[in-house]
Amino acid sequence: IPAPIRGPEFRNPFALRSEVPPQFNPAQAARVTLPLGQPAGSGWQHMNEIAATGNVAAIQKEIGRQPNISRSLDGLMSAVNALERANAGMAVVDPYRNQALSLAQQQMRSGVSQPLPWLVTARLALEGQNDALFRETTREMVQKFPNNPQAQYFEGVRAVQDQDWHAAETALIFLFEHRSAAHQRTITVSVIGE
Repeated sequence: IPAPIRGPEFRNPFALRSEVPPQFNPAQAARVTLPLGQPAGSGWQHMNEIAATGNVAAIQKEIGRQPNISRSLDGLMSAVNALERANAGMAVVDPYRNQALSLAQQQMRSGVSQPLPWLVTARLALEGQNDALFRETTREMVQKFPNNPQAQYFEGVRAVQDQDWHAAETALIFLFEHRSAAHQRTITVSVIGE
């Protein structure tokens, strides 16, 4: 008598598991690439190439060659992004992050009509675990820029923090429906820690 034929094993995806689900990691969720303008000068392209090698000293030297970095939110965030890509320590990155946050909040108070200052503030507040600033900025940003995909991303992160699954789903559906090739590259949804 031949052995019985067994079908595929069924596992109920809704069954309770004994393993603990990964915890929500706000700092990792903040790792979203913002739609920065390209700062003027060929030095920024060179700096991004250096960032890929991890040479923090060379990046710092290249940043030092940029004359107006402290007056440009795009420039400051480009420096932050390059240093983070090169795995620079917090002592190296924090001065640029703090300058960027200060400049972003100053621009928000002055009433600029572009979303970048709110996006920068939300990202840096989330990474820095400043929950009150993150929530206030996200609320203002969604009211001011309801059709901005990154604003909806941060609204989705806020909803996940609150375990407001309906609002999180609404934000993610918005992102999916309004994505473009550029936004697919800039929105990195990684809200669960490793």
